[in-house]
Amino acid sequence: MISPKMLPLVMILALFGCAPMWAQSPGAADTPAYPNSEEGLRNFINDMVAAEKVGNSAQMSAYLASLPIPDHASWFAITFGTDGSRLDAKYQVALAQLPDSISRRLKYVAGAQGAEVRVKILQKPADSNLQSWQVIAEARRQPVPFYSAEAASPDQKYPAYLGEFVYVDGAFRSVDFDIFRGLSAAPALRMRQAGNVTAASILYQPAPVYPEKARAEHIEGTVVLHAIISKDGSIKSLEIVSGSPDLADAAEDAVKLWRYKPTLLNGQPVEIDTNITVTFELNR
Repeated sequence: MISPKMLPLVMILALFGCAPMWAQSPGAADTPAYPNSEEGLRNFINDMVAAEKVGNSAQMSAYLASLPIPDHASWFAITFGTDGSRLDAKYQVALAQLPDSISRRLKYVAGAQGAEVRVKILQKPADSNLQSWQVIAEARRQPVPFYSAEAASPDQKYPAYLGEFVYVDGAFRSVDFDIFRGLSAAPALRMRQAGNVTAASILYQPAPVYPEKARAEHIEGTVVLHAIISKDGSIKSLEIVSGSPDLADAAEDAVKLWRYKPTLLNGQPVEIDTNITVTFELNR
């Protein structure tokens, strides 16, 4: 309770649009303030990881309680217009899993040796190869920046996903891209992937049939094809990028039969945009 002696101070602060720490909303005094920047989010995540490492459950509870977007219905409506109510409905469902989801990610980072938090600010469609982000960027009615975070560890081949965040009412809030499937213009989720990464997930790879004409003329080389791999790992589309015309058709015919392990993003299958290289060598 605020004592009578404190009332003049409270009134003065309120006049200037401020509020003393004890007059703020519940939980506001439990977490430090972080600036709206890549460094600010990096520090926020590092502080959460530090609290996880030492087992400071009270501090962790305060951090997790700060992650939902306040008045999220209004925020989605202002940011995404007519799509806002549909997105907010998905966000409300996701809120039930938010503490456990973030907590699991932080536990992983806290236990990883030498993990480094990496943060990237996403403002324009070109800021990420993820098609899901490009759709979000185009659908915004307000130029709200998003942040993407991951943690890289020397003993792990790939970085660990930490999530996406927005800065609302002076703090970072969690908002995973998965909820934006509610956008009316959202296509099937697709991500760009390097050819060597895609090759590691192949399940069925029949070899191409060497064309007789190319064999007779001792033609060797590689054919590069641009491919879209479906969510189930089958080839959705192919386009020849480079290579001998005498080998290209055989490469395309073979790759159409290839099958890959489905790729998951946030636990959901996505299409893959990649290049596939087929090598033709004569046995000498």
